[in-house]
Amino acid sequence: LVQRGYRVVRFDNRDSGRSTKLTEASLPDAEAIGKALEAGEPAPVPYTLQDMAADAIGLLDVLAIQQAHIVGLSMGGAIAQFIAIDYSERTLSLTLLAADSGNPELPVIAKPAAFAGVPMPPTTVDREAFLDWQVKTWQALAGADYPTAEVILLAAAQRDFDRGFDPAGLTRQ
Repeated sequence: LVQRGYRVVRFDNRDSGRSTKLTEASLPDAEAIGKALEAGEPAPVPYTLQDMAADAIGLLDVLAIQQAHIVGLSMGGAIAQFIAIDYSERTLSLTLLAADSGNPELPVIAKPAAFAGVPMPPTTVDREAFLDWQVKTWQALAGADYPTAEVILLAAAQRDFDRGFDPAGLTRQ
């Protein structure tokens, strides 16, 4: 993209990588969140996807970028959708990768069997558990038709861990 004349801006969302950690925030209470949502009330969480969309717009402001092509992967896709909705005047285009509309009738995972061997995300700062989870997750997402060499996935997982894996932040996100 840079070779084609685009300025690429990548950043860590709050509670991840080298961004601000909200260590003073408690972990989400799934039961309280469920009750609030059933009652049509806001979920009791330290921040929302819309807050994270505002973070991205704040970064564009600091960089003096008035409009941008917005790309989001997974949770970033959800954040990107809020940017496009809430800040449409700042959005030149929207590209979503591994993201959905939030339609509750869609399955969370289209093919659960593909994730049968994927462990749960680690709840502690355990490098080996993180690497195993990341590599197996990316293998499951890629599927058999688009394999990536495990050595490449492992190197990416190592970079991600070293950048600042925070299990509590992942849970809050």
